[in-house]
Amino acid sequence: SCGGCEIAVLDINEHILDLIHQVDILLWPVALDTKYTHIRQMPDQFIDVCFFNGGVRNSEQEELAHLLRRKSVTLVAFGSCACYGGVPGLANLFSREQNLKTVYVQCLTSDNQEGILPATTTTVAEGELTLPKFYDRVLPLHQVVDVDYLLPGCPPAVPLILGR
Repeated sequence: SCGGCEIAVLDINEHILDLIHQVDILLWPVALDTKYTHIRQMPDQFIDVCFFNGGVRNSEQEELAHLLRRKSVTLVAFGSCACYGGVPGLANLFSREQNLKTVYVQCLTSDNQEGILPATTTTVAEGELTLPKFYDRVLPLHQVVDVDYLLPGCPPAVPLILGR
């Protein structure tokens, strides 16, 4: 995702102080250095409520969606990308190959005369690099795992975040 939904939580201003006195925030990539291994070590359903933002376009995002579904009692699709695919879902108008070619070969700011496209694994002098598998389509969260609630918006409006 673009990160706007994560930052939108800060738009609740001083109410963030009320929030941190009521909950323990376990995973917030823009603010905390929580690793996937920390989440994997938690018992299943350890997280009361998880706000998942962003659609699912690659294998890492899908793995995280399944992990957080398992670890959470309640899973909320937070923001238009998680709810519906959002702006990244516009890429579904084109094939995976067309999207990669546009971004990595045809884009005016790309200097890629060899037409090299990202691969899941690549060997370089330093060793093997691994990237998540890039899927054919952007999926909203509910097409990957069961979702309990949808909180749409790009980003969700402050009154919705505050439950008002």
